[in-house]
Amino acid sequence: MSKKFKDVKVEYESCYFDIEIDDKEIQFAKDCGIDIEDDDELVKFHLENNFQEHMDLLSIDDFTYEED
Repeated sequence: MSKKFKDVKVEYESCYFDIEIDDKEIQFAKDCGIDIEDDDELVKFHLENNFQEHMDLLSIDDFTYEED
């Protein structure tokens, strides 16, 4: 049996948290074409690439699914 989840809505449980982006990740972001001087883009890049690290900050609010 499998389930396909659609329209999953997640929200942050915390308004603020600390992250540290090391030189290696900053260089990787630069190599991927991210403007490393744009803090919003750099933080977004970090969160997208380290999603598992921040999973505990998310809560599932609503979703639909189909069973096979």
